[in-house]
Order: sequence, then structure tokens, then C-alpha cells
Amino acid sequence: MSKSIEQLLSDSNTAIHNAIDNAEVNQAIGLFGYTAEKLEAGKALLDQTQALYARQVQEYGDKSEASQHMAEARDQVNASYIPHLKIARIAFKNDMGAFQALELQGTRKRTNASALAQAKVFYTNLLAKESYKTAMAAFGIDEAKMTEALGMIEKAEEALAVFKKESGEAQEATDQRDKATGELEEWISDFKAIAKIALEDQPQMMEVLGIVSR
Repeated sequence: MSKSIEQLLSDSNTAIHNAIDNAEVNQAIGLFGYTAEKLEAGKALLDQTQALYARQVQEYGDKSEASQHMAEARDQVNASYIPHLKIARIAFKNDMGAFQALELQGTRKRTNASALAQAKVFYTNLLAKESYKTAMAAFGIDEAKMTEALGMIEKAEEALAVFKKESGEAQEATDQRDKATGELEEWISDFKAIAKIALEDQPQMMEVLGIVSR
């Protein structure tokens, strides 16, 4: 956009409402095609853009909140998973099958989806085999603790799903706002250009519309 959206909305609000309310301005621009119907169409476009602007702000607030919840959920997962992972690497140091089944080797995945999937494999496979549970229990990690950790992963996956939903809605709101803003910017640009012609000999009337005459 050639100017900030906030400034565009403010300028458009001044120009359109004062054009509608001021009889002298209304009569002058009416001779150049800006009838009451055309001004009402501009006002409707302004109202739509303001509503979409407010919605976009709200959607990004929702996205930010969802992001925070997701980060908190992942932190809770890691608070259990990372210590349990370290213990598992000791418990199964001589068991290459377990190392592969539990994905103990290498660094941890970094993206939220991949990291949670990796942690879920770890606990799912631990709980699926009695010998694995026995080995972990020897280090104080019993089945209840592993089940609890798996539950936290599932909650984190739910939080991630909400975040993805909110991200999509925020992007959609941005696209809709930008489309309406572009249309409003074009409308008000044409309107001001015509108003300068219609009110060329009445600079004080141009100022009523927020147009500074030189």
C-alpha cells in the first residue's frame, strides 16, 4: 500500500463523510458524477474495509494466543521427554533395536510437528513392549509416567492443530483486508482527483474533505 492502512482509513472517513454531509461540496462534486449513490458506494467500501481491518487484527491476536498455548504445551512435553530420552539412551545403550525403535540416535527434530511426532514414537514404542517398560522402570520411569507424557504430547498436538487453524484464518483475513484496502485506495484516489477539479476555486471546501490545497 502507498500509505499506511490506518491513515488511508482516516483520510477516507473524512473525505467521504464530509462529502455526504456538506451540501455545497455535495452539489459541486455531483456535477462530476459523484452522485449520492456513488458516495454511498464509497461509504460502503470504507465500512467494509474498516470491518476487515478490525477482523484481521483480531485474527492475529487469536493466532498469537494459539502460538503461546502451543509453545507452553511443547515446553511441558520437553520437560518430561528430554530427561526420559537421556535415560533411555543409557538404559538401551547396548540394544540397537531399541535405539532404532525409539529413535534415540541423532539430534531431535526442530519443527513443532516433527518434534512432537518423534516424541510420540518414543513413548508409543516404549509402552508397546514389556521389556522396554521394565528397562525404563529400573531407572524410575514407570508406565504411569510414560503414559502421562504421551498424554501431554497429544494435548500439544491439539494445540498445534489450533495454531495451524488460526494461522490460516489470519492469513485469509489479511488477504481480504488487503483486497478491500486496495479497492478503497483506488476509489479515494479517483475521488480526490475529481474533487480537486470540482472545487478548484473553493480551496476551503477542499480542506473540508481533508485535501490540502497548495
